[in-house]
Amino acid sequence: MSAGQEGRVSRTGHVSHVGRRTGAARRVLRTAVAALAVSTVTATLAVAPARAADEAKPTPTELNARVYPGVQLIQVDFEAQLTVPEPVLDQKAFNRLLDRLTRQILTGTVDYTEKALLQAMVDEIEKAPLTYLKPTKALSRADGKLTGVGTGWVVTPDGYVVTAAHVVSPDAAELRAEFAATGLDEFNTRAARTSRRATRPTR
Repeated sequence: MSAGQEGRVSRTGHVSHVGRRTGAARRVLRTAVAALAVSTVTATLAVAPARAADEAKPTPTELNARVYPGVQLIQVDFEAQLTVPEPVLDQKAFNRLLDRLTRQILTGTVDYTEKALLQAMVDEIEKAPLTYLKPTKALSRADGKLTGVGTGWVVTPDGYVVTAAHVVSPDAAELRAEFAATGLDEFNTRAARTSRRATRPTR
């Protein structure tokens, strides 16, 4: 083999070696680009559901604006007159309570202050109210009012609205309990005024 041929073989071998290195570099570059593309797509896919979830949760105001006037707020008012027997203070029972509290003050069980005495008195009456307050034939009346609200859906073009049964026709027992609770403050205020006038110890 001539020197020129050796030179050509040598140059060819060198070019082949360079070509292999270039091919390897390209493969590494392709792998890196592919990995970067995969990570970018994965990140995009991870962010997209979060954005979709946020967009799928409108605020109540936005939701109302979208569906109005198809959805309406239903308000129902209930009125009743509440009647309970007027209580009268059992003076003898109350005097016995005062005697017991006096002994507790002397023994140090109850502090000798007006605030402590009144609190102890209220606590004892609260334990057994019918011991100290007796119902009479006289009746005390108060007007009660309740308001119920619920969602209504317009289901026909002429405005027929459907709502839950408990909105317009609540359970009678629950309604009575709600009326009793709302009227309790008024009756208690009246009873307190009556008791305040009658809580003067007599012998």
